[in-house]
Amino acid sequence: MQIHMIVNPKSGKGLKVFNQLQKNLTIPYKSYFTKYPRHATELAEEIKQTDPDALVIAVGGDGTINEVINGAVNSNLTIGVVGSGSGNDYARFFYCFKNAHDIERFVLERTTDSPDVGQIHFNDEQKYFINNSGVGFDALICERVRTSKLKRVLNRIGLGKLSYVYYVLIDLFRFQPFEIEVETAHGKKNYQDVWFVAASNQPYFGGGMKISPHSDAEDGVLEFTIIHRLKRFHFLIIFWKVFKGNHLKYTDYVEQIQGISFQGSIEKKLFGHVDGEVFTVSPEQKFTFSLSDHHLKQASDKNRT
Repeated sequence: MQIHMIVNPKSGKGLKVFNQLQKNLTIPYKSYFTKYPRHATELAEEIKQTDPDALVIAVGGDGTINEVINGAVNSNLTIGVVGSGSGNDYARFFYCFKNAHDIERFVLERTTDSPDVGQIHFNDEQKYFINNSGVGFDALICERVRTSKLKRVLNRIGLGKLSYVYYVLIDLFRFQPFEIEVETAHGKKNYQDVWFVAASNQPYFGGGMKISPHSDAEDGVLEFTIIHRLKRFHFLIIFWKVFKGNHLKYTDYVEQIQGISFQGSIEKKLFGHVDGEVFTVSPEQKFTFSLSDHHLKQASDKNRT
């Protein structure tokens, strides 16, 4: 099994982690450094064509992992991860390699699993996600963090995830909630004063917030969360509850629907994200979260409980 490592040198500790792997790996591997957005997707697609049974290891944060997954879905590639970003929500739920020994042990044992993969359709585009996807305030914060100098400073002292909290507090007073018409298997419903809608494949987002505490990436469904009708002060109260997953009890403001498809119609331009990677949904558009027909072949650990 050939090993290919796709490294994001600009992620939290990507270069440092890769250098440590280099020193300790005793088996052959190829390495690639990402140079621009979505480069990791291009690299994964190239490997898919030239070495279809390879192990592809993403060395980076959730965004790098997402890019690799978007290039690897619907293939026989095995995806492994060495988490080195600031948020690392993927690593809170899924198995990750911690060091060179873990990688070498996997090559001998080759234990894999096949988690669910979510997808979003919008503006005639399609993107996949392994953690979660959202439209509205959460995506706006992802955009603020992505372009933030503060995040780079906090990353140096291991506190990069606090940049998310900082921008929530800043943009709380500038964001304008929106209206959305939602269609699921339960029918259609209009929501007013919506802050964001999110589709979750696992519980965590935003550097450890438990937005969907009951989500499980192996249960064949997604959880769709709608935050609406909140005054700004109440938003702050519920925001702090999200860290422990206690926000779902506020049923007047938080609604969660389980299923395989969720369509939303919006009138205003909004930011969206997949695993923290940001895009724009045009005004007067529909977008659809759904469970993908494609699973992912992913490295796991037979000794993990």
